[in-house]
Amino acid sequence: MECEARFGRAPAWVFQGWNTGAHLVGYEGDPARRPMTRKEIQLFLDHADDQVEVALRQGNKGALTRYLDATVFKVVYAWGLRCSEASALDASDFPPPRRHP
Repeated sequence: MECEARFGRAPAWVFQGWNTGAHLVGYEGDPARRPMTRKEIQLFLDHADDQVEVALRQGNKGALTRYLDATVFKVVYAWGLRCSEASALDASDFPPPRRHP
Protein backbone atom coordinates (compact mmCIF):
# COMPACT_ATOMS: atom_id res chain seq x y z
CA MET A 1 0.00 0.00 0.00
CA GLU A 2 2.81 2.42 0.82
CA CYS A 3 4.45 1.80 -2.57
CA GLU A 4 1.18 2.37 -4.40
CA ALA A 5 0.64 5.61 -2.51
CA ARG A 6 4.16 6.92 -3.18
CA PHE A 7 4.90 5.53 -6.64
CA GLY A 8 1.53 4.67 -8.11
CA ARG A 9 2.10 0.92 -8.36
CA ALA A 10 2.94 -2.11 -6.23
CA PRO A 11 6.33 -3.90 -6.29
CA ALA A 12 6.75 -6.61 -8.92
CA TRP A 13 9.13 -9.54 -9.26
CA VAL A 14 12.21 -8.67 -11.31
CA PHE A 15 13.35 -12.21 -11.99
CA GLN A 16 11.01 -14.53 -13.88
CA GLY A 17 11.46 -18.01 -15.28
CA TRP A 18 12.05 -16.68 -18.78
CA ASN A 19 14.89 -14.29 -17.83
CA THR A 20 16.91 -16.50 -15.48
CA GLY A 21 19.11 -19.51 -16.15
CA ALA A 22 19.12 -22.67 -14.12
CA HIS A 23 22.34 -23.40 -12.22
CA LEU A 24 23.06 -26.96 -13.23
CA VAL A 25 26.51 -27.22 -11.65
CA GLY A 26 28.17 -25.55 -8.67
CA TYR A 27 30.84 -23.81 -10.77
CA GLU A 28 30.09 -22.62 -14.29
CA GLY A 29 33.44 -21.02 -15.19
CA ASP A 30 36.47 -22.40 -17.01
CA PRO A 31 37.26 -25.85 -15.52
CA ALA A 32 40.98 -25.01 -15.58
CA ARG A 33 40.34 -22.07 -13.23
CA ARG A 34 38.01 -23.70 -10.74
CA PRO A 35 38.43 -23.13 -6.99
CA MET A 36 40.43 -25.72 -5.08
CA THR A 37 38.54 -28.21 -2.94
CA ARG A 38 39.22 -28.43 0.80
CA LYS A 39 41.08 -31.68 0.24
CA GLU A 40 43.28 -30.10 -2.46
CA ILE A 41 44.05 -27.13 -0.22
CA GLN A 42 44.98 -29.44 2.64
CA LEU A 43 47.26 -31.46 0.35
CA PHE A 44 48.88 -28.25 -0.88
CA LEU A 45 49.51 -26.95 2.65
CA ASP A 46 50.83 -30.34 3.77
CA HIS A 47 53.23 -30.36 0.81
CA ALA A 48 54.46 -26.88 1.76
CA ASP A 49 55.12 -28.12 5.32
CA ASP A 50 56.88 -31.20 3.97
CA GLN A 51 59.20 -29.00 1.90
CA VAL A 52 60.37 -27.32 5.11
CA GLU A 53 61.19 -30.73 6.60
CA VAL A 54 63.04 -31.78 3.45
CA ALA A 55 65.18 -28.63 3.54
CA LEU A 56 65.97 -29.13 7.23
CA ARG A 57 67.00 -32.78 6.70
CA GLN A 58 69.22 -31.87 3.76
CA GLY A 59 70.77 -28.94 5.58
CA ASN A 60 69.69 -26.48 2.90
CA LYS A 61 69.75 -22.75 3.57
CA GLY A 62 66.25 -22.52 2.06
CA ALA A 63 64.46 -23.98 5.09
CA LEU A 64 63.55 -20.57 6.51
CA THR A 65 62.29 -19.35 3.14
CA ARG A 66 60.17 -22.47 2.72
CA TYR A 67 58.81 -22.01 6.24
CA LEU A 68 57.85 -18.41 5.47
CA ASP A 69 56.20 -19.50 2.21
CA ALA A 70 54.19 -22.20 3.97
CA THR A 71 53.08 -19.67 6.59
CA VAL A 72 52.00 -17.13 3.98
CA PHE A 73 50.02 -19.79 2.11
CA LYS A 74 48.17 -20.65 5.32
CA VAL A 75 47.43 -17.00 6.10
CA VAL A 76 46.20 -16.37 2.54
CA TYR A 77 43.83 -19.34 2.60
CA ALA A 78 42.69 -18.86 6.21
CA TRP A 79 41.72 -15.20 5.74
CA GLY A 80 40.89 -15.32 2.03
CA LEU A 81 43.43 -12.68 1.07
CA ARG A 82 44.30 -11.58 -2.44
CA CYS A 83 47.94 -11.56 -3.50
CA SER A 84 48.11 -7.77 -3.25
CA GLU A 85 46.67 -7.89 0.26
CA ALA A 86 49.09 -10.60 1.35
CA SER A 87 52.07 -8.69 -0.02
CA ALA A 88 51.06 -5.62 2.02
CA LEU A 89 50.98 -7.48 5.36
CA ASP A 90 53.34 -6.29 8.06
CA ALA A 91 54.40 -7.68 11.43
CA SER A 92 52.17 -5.09 13.09
CA ASP A 93 49.16 -6.80 11.49
CA PHE A 94 49.73 -9.72 13.86
CA PRO A 95 49.73 -8.33 17.40
CA PRO A 96 50.72 -10.72 20.20
CA PRO A 97 47.92 -12.08 22.39
CA ARG A 98 47.04 -9.81 25.31
CA ARG A 99 47.81 -12.49 27.89
CA HIS A 100 51.36 -13.00 26.64
CA PRO A 101 53.89 -10.19 26.30
